[in-house]
Amino acid sequence: MSNRNDFYAHSLLARAMYLQFCKHKGFDPRPYPYADDAGRDYATVALTYLGYDDKAIEMLESDVAEEF
Repeated sequence: MSNRNDFYAHSLLARAMYLQFCKHKGFDPRPYPYADDAGRDYATVALTYLGYDDKAIEMLESDVAEEF
């Protein structure tokens, strides 16, 4: 995987985690592409240990796109 793909996957996953946190807490999320520090940290851990593939990227794009 390229650094560009890694950055994109990380950004999408961090945003998805941030959106889930907002949903759980009942907050209105900040506009895209904002992701909080915790979401970025968790995304780093998840991608380091679990990785990602094209299907994961498609799912994340779909989940993050639903907010618009």
